[in-house]
Formats: sequence, C-alpha cells, structure tokens
Amino acid sequence: MNKFCTGRKQWDSQHLSKNMKPKFHHSNKEHLFKLAFSNGISGRGTLGYSRWSSRPLPTLLTGGETEVLQRPGFFDYEESSSPQVADWYMNFANNEIFSAWATSLLAQDELQVAEHPALIGMRIEAMKEGISLWSVEDGVPTPILITGVERRLSIDTSPNEGAGRPHGIYGNYFRNASESQITSATTVITPPTKSNILAIEAPAYGSGRYTSNTITFILNTAYSGFSAVSDESRLSLNASTVRIHSGFWGCGAYGGNRVLMLILQMVAARLAGIDQIIFHTGDGSGSLPFRESYEIFRRIPRENLSVNQVIDLVAGYHFEWGESDGN
Repeated sequence: MNKFCTGRKQWDSQHLSKNMKPKFHHSNKEHLFKLAFSNGISGRGTLGYSRWSSRPLPTLLTGGETEVLQRPGFFDYEESSSPQVADWYMNFANNEIFSAWATSLLAQDELQVAEHPALIGMRIEAMKEGISLWSVEDGVPTPILITGVERRLSIDTSPNEGAGRPHGIYGNYFRNASESQITSATTVITPPTKSNILAIEAPAYGSGRYTSNTITFILNTAYSGFSAVSDESRLSLNASTVRIHSGFWGCGAYGGNRVLMLILQMVAARLAGIDQIIFHTGDGSGSLPFRESYEIFRRIPRENLSVNQVIDLVAGYHFEWGESDGN
C-alpha cells in the first residue's frame, strides 16, 4: 500500500445496490432513487474506496506542465474511450462525505450522490464497518477517493421555462419541485456508466481578505487530493494519463473566491503532476473568473520559484472572500 494511503475497501456493485434500503427525509429524493433503478439492478464490477493522508507541500514549483481547460456547463461524467486515461470528478465535500443524501437539498454534493446512488449504499456500509468518511480530521485534509461507481441518472438542474422549471431544481429549489418536474429533468442512463470521484473539503464562511495561512491550507488540501488521484490512477486503474474535472470548489454555500480557488487548483495540479485539469464553469457567468484566474496562473514563473514564493505572490493579489449562495 502507498505510504499515504490510510485505508482501502472494495464492495461488489451489484450486491451494494441490491441490498441497500435507504430511508429518505424527503419524498423527492426517494423519487430520484426509484427512477435510478427503474430499469432494474444490473450492477457490475466493484466500487472502490480509499482514504489518504495530507502531504507536505513540495519546496519548489516542480512537476510537468499541466494542461488547463475550460468547459462551459456542468459535469457530464464522460468516460474516456482509452483505458490508459483516468478521469476524476471532484466532490465539493462536506467534512463528512455524502452526509446530506437523504435531505431536501440538491447542491453539488447531493446531486452527485443522486446521480450515483450506490454512494448511498457505500456510506451506509462504511458506517456499519467503522470505515472513516471524514475528508478532514483534526483540521487536516484526508482526501477520500471513490472508483468505479455507477452513474444511473443525468439530472438537468438548470432553469427551463419551456419545461415548466423556471427556477430549475438546483439547491433549495429542489425541495418544492413536483415529481413531474423532477422526472422531466431526469434521464435514466442505460446501461449505467462509471465514475471516479475525489472528495475534498474547502474552507468555509470566511470574511475579509484571504490570509497566507488560509491560502496555504487550500493549496495543501488540493495538492494532497490531486496527488492521491495520481497515485490511485496508476495503482488501481493502470492509467498513464490523469485528468481531473473540477469547477468553483468551495465557492457556493461556502462563499469562496472564484478566481482564487481556480488558481490554487491549477497550482496544485501542476505540483501533483496531473496531466490535465478541466474546469466546468456552469453558466455564462463562470467564463470571466476562469479567464482571470488562468491569466494570473500563466504569469507565475515556472523556474527557480519556491512554493512559499507562489503563496506570497497569490496573497499579494489581496483576494477577498465572497458570500454563501445559500445552497
């Protein structure tokens, strides 16, 4: 086992899906669950879990040149046609992963679980077996990776006046949506595809200017998670190329600064040797912060620069915390 990997477990996907009997706190979540298995249970392969320790940041800005891309819209969980390529999708985690699956909320974490309902079964089994679900412990990041989880639904949460969903069904709007609105926004994926997920938590609810200590913590969290992804891709997926799909991590309910959070993910991806990081920027409002963050990232010297100097450089832009979006 890799020295940074602190726990590992696998479950049979069909057994997991067949035997879970979740109790939902809201009928709309139960409706999505029923839709997910409306074509029966045909689980295949294994769902893998691993938990990783925090890693010290490198001294120097080293690593290969990471390709940075923008993709409008939200996660599509497209599977690579090459077995040599490992695609990973971020879970913008709470410190206890997948903990709000049964509630009336449908923000990024809950949406991912609804589309990948085996995550509910994994969480239930992990709790029974005493397997840790904490992505942060004692103030230190402990990234959690999930491999091979089936995606059974594609849910369009965006506003669609013509389809009778003028506000969409994202976040708190999901609570008051009708079953017909939810059904019209949902596509059952047959056969299910498979996804790999990285769960790390961003700092939350800050105010004023970001300190160097907070910037360092964010960079360390992303670097620890991205490095775990790199290691796991080669250990269990036999991949030679690693791609991470992310977005405005920590910038919704947690109120993070969109530009800063993208810059630090770009730096972390380079430090971890990730081949490509793809930012899914949602609606049109996401393009401007992406362009701004990428321009700043490009201006960071690539040679003879320490990581501490990078942190000081980023802190020198005096980024301010934003506000929670309430979701």
